Amino acid sequence: MRKSIFQLIDENYNIQNEIRKINKLLFEEKYFSDELCYADYTLERLLEDFLFVDWKYRGTCLTIKSFMKQVNAYIDYNDGKTKIAEDVIINNLECIENFIKLYVDNSNNLFNKNSIKYYGTFSKVFYPLVEVMEKKMGLVKKRFKDKIIIIPKNAALEQVTNIIEDTDVQWELIRYARENLSLSENENLLHIWLLIYILSKIKMNQILS
Repeated sequence: MRKSIFQLIDENYNIQNEIRKINKLLFEEKYFSDELCYADYTLERLLEDFLFVDWKYRGTCLTIKSFMKQVNAYIDYNDGKTKIAEDVIINNLECIENFIKLYVDNSNNLFNKNSIKYYGTFSKVFYPLVEVMEKKMGLVKKRFKDKIIIIPKNAALEQVTNIIEDTDVQWELIRYARENLSLSENENLLHIWLLIYILSKIKMNQILS
């Protein structure tokens, strides 16, 4: 039976090809314009020229590419043969989400001081590609203070982090769940974490009272 083009466009989505496409756009597509100097920028160059050096999470890295290599997130988008590991893809998406956030948080200053604005394709093409990839992989992004973490979608994890108000405890739960456990194991462990958290709160209140 013939499938419609609408079925095929969804069924033929290829994560390996799409993540290469996203990274090619990151490094090669000029989404930003400097109206004063008549210059165009890729997201990579824009960050490196104006924002990356002051980003407190860059460590000692001086370029976007070196940062991505150091955090096991760099993808050679010209290599169409080597299979990209899932953890590398997730790290890569996490980098890109934080790079986008870095730009968005500073977009007003960039426009006011340097007359830099983005083309519509940045919000209509690039960012939706990232969101679709995360959805296809069953991933969600969580905001913690001034950073974004990518994690597997997990009902138990969502429930626990929504209850806990302490962002540092939330961060530890997310980090531990992502680094050490499968999704099925998470559900039991997270309820234990929640119980431990509640008990620790009760104990702390008893000490203070």
